[in-house]
Amino acid sequence: MAKLLPTLVLTLLILVLNFLACGGTPSRQLLSVAVAPQTATASDPPNGIVQLTATGTYDRAPSPTAVNPANWDLVPSSAYPADAVSFNASGIAQCKAGFVGTVTVRGGVSLPY
Repeated sequence: MAKLLPTLVLTLLILVLNFLACGGTPSRQLLSVAVAPQTATASDPPNGIVQLTATGTYDRAPSPTAVNPANWDLVPSSAYPADAVSFNASGIAQCKAGFVGTVTVRGGVSLPY
C-alpha cells in the first residue's frame, strides 16, 4: 500500500490539473447586446461613415464589455437596396455612393461566443 499511495496522489493531481486546464469553470453567458449609436446620420461624419459598437451584458464579470468581433448587417427591406450600406469587421458602416435614405442595421454576436 505504501508504494501505491504516491501513484494515487500523482493520479489525483493529474486529474485535478486536467480538469482546470480543460475549462473546469463554465464560460460566461451572453445575456444581451446593446448597439450604439442607436441612430446616426451618415451625412454628419465625413464620407458617409459611422462607427458602430456592440456592448454585451454577461451573467458575470467582467460585464458589460465590448463584443468583439460583432456582426453587422442590414435588416432586409424593400425601402432600400441590400447593398445600401457596407460594414467592415471593426464596425465601420459606410453608405453606398449616391444612396440617400434610411436603413435599419442589426448588430450582435454569433454564438457560441
